[in-house]
Amino acid sequence: MRFRYDEDGTPAGSNCTYYAYCLMSNHFHLLIREREESVSDTIKRIASSYVYYFNRKYRRD
Repeated sequence: MRFRYDEDGTPAGSNCTYYAYCLMSNHFHLLIREREESVSDTIKRIASSYVYYFNRKYRRD
């Protein structure tokens, strides 16, 4: 996967900068820095994307 970068070295078009993550069996940890989007909006976007993926994978509504 290719990324474009801004002048400050962050990926272009991203709403936050991701430094690290840890996926656990029932939750996750993220180390991120806000840019244009608040942390709560970022978490909401990530969770919504996962729910959409999970429901499509297991054919749920």
